[in-house]
Amino acid sequence: MKIAIIGAEATGRTVLAKALPLPLVADTRPALLAASGYHTLYEWGAATRGWLGWLEERAAAEARHERFIVDVGALDIFGTVARWAWNGIAPDRLEQAETIVRTATSRYTHVIVTPSAIVAPHAPSRFRSAANARQMTRLLRDLAADLAPQARVVMLQPGDAGGLLEQAQAFVRA
Repeated sequence: MKIAIIGAEATGRTVLAKALPLPLVADTRPALLAASGYHTLYEWGAATRGWLGWLEERAAAEARHERFIVDVGALDIFGTVARWAWNGIAPDRLEQAETIVRTATSRYTHVIVTPSAIVAPHAPSRFRSAANARQMTRLLRDLAADLAPQARVVMLQPGDAGGLLEQAQAFVRA
């Protein structure tokens, strides 16, 4: 079983991913930002143009695991690239990135999309925007349908952490 938890920043992805009983391919964003000196992913991306390298690293990390829950994986990063960096990347390079993401997502058995409600508290590296969360949720839902057609996809309904976990567990068991 390979489960991707996707959604906008601050919508409960990490809490949910840590609560499900499979090995976690954890979010590398905090370490990436700490090492770079930038406070947000958007500052880091604009300054370094490192989006696609990060995407490739995450896809390779996912490929090393037989069973996993991925938090901020290849599909999430590709959605972020589509939202924030698309126009600054050469078309041929984007096609290569899409191929990498298609390969990564072909391994997913389940995709869980968190609701767009902001639930995480403020943190310096966290982008908390209700409008962005709604837009990213729709974008990621559509990317999951296109790039991981073999996976079962669920859009969780808004709720507290316990309610989201119950929905995710029921989806995975079904």
